[in-house]
Amino acid sequence: MAWIVLIFGTALFLAGIVGQFFGLRRTTVKNHDQRRAGVLVLRIVCGVVGFWLVAVSVAHVAHLSATGRW
Repeated sequence: MAWIVLIFGTALFLAGIVGQFFGLRRTTVKNHDQRRAGVLVLRIVCGVVGFWLVAVSVAHVAHLSATGRW
């Protein structure tokens, strides 16, 4: 289970990092500032949640490695 969470968290974290550089879409919108703020919040949340999942998974795998049990 920890390996699945680690893979999912890493993918989510990398998606947030890649989103910082490439963005979601590049179209003109009537209220450009609100769209930019929403995209920024989405990227930050994606990065934070991904990092949290990676950190928890690494802790679980390290615990399993050190003690031999969950």
